[in-house]
Amino acid sequence: MRRVVFFLVAAAIAIALIPAAPKDLRYVPQLTAGAYLVLALASAVDAASRARD
Repeated sequence: MRRVVFFLVAAAIAIALIPAAPKDLRYVPQLTAGAYLVLALASAVDAASRARD
């Protein structure tokens, strides 16, 4: 579960950096946040499946 929390915090930091990014590069923190959210979801699913074993 620590991995899920890490990815969610990293996504929050990336989202917080969106306004600080230059307008032509705002897609970078957006994509980074999206990637971290996907990783958090995948880690949560993995942790849930391992808990059932």
